[in-house]
Amino acid sequence: MARRTKNSVELICFVGEPIELKTGRSGNSYARFSVATTEVWGTGDQRQERTEWTTVTAFGKTAENLAKYGRKGGYLQIEGSLRTDKYQVEGESKPRYSTYVVVEEFILLDKPEGGAPAGDPPAKDPNSDDIPF
Repeated sequence: MARRTKNSVELICFVGEPIELKTGRSGNSYARFSVATTEVWGTGDQRQERTEWTTVTAFGKTAENLAKYGRKGGYLQIEGSLRTDKYQVEGESKPRYSTYVVVEEFILLDKPEGGAPAGDPPAKDPNSDDIPF
């Protein structure tokens, strides 16, 4: 009997661009945008950092709520699944692939107005000038 696993992804991330709600050919709403996750390791002068950029897509009510409440630089927890699309570029013989996360649920982790953080503090201040977006 084959073992079944769930395609599941969880990201704690910063929104890399304004979230725009769009309408697909079928009339359903969606939002596609990039998020940044940052890994920091080491201490003192040996401290290093790496930022990974990931494309995420949300559909329906999830997309509407992300567009309404999410913002560039916002701190989010995203839960979803991985998807890969295969496509062909005219004039190229090999297909290309694009992997992204389909958002199923999200939690806003930003500081509420005048309050403490809603989740763990981010590795970097989302309002600082040295953020890569």
